[in-house]
Amino acid sequence: MRPRPIAFPPHKVASPLARKPYDGRATCITDWLRSGLPVAEVARRAGTSPEVIDRHYAGLVDNSEEENNRKIEKTMGWGAATT
Repeated sequence: MRPRPIAFPPHKVASPLARKPYDGRATCITDWLRSGLPVAEVARRAGTSPEVIDRHYAGLVDNSEEENNRKIEKTMGWGAATT
């Protein structure tokens, strides 16, 4: 039995979405990282290690330095309002 008709609604069975089963997993991991889940949590949910997530998806989390700095500043109370 083919998995696509089971996994996808009829209008998506013929689409390029998840041509290989692994594509769906990679899309899910990408979405979790982009949503802001911590790498360790993404790894746990994906059944792999944080090192593997970091190695294969580092570009998705490395480009958020400004946002990470804002989070640190907020937590530390270093925002513009406190100076």
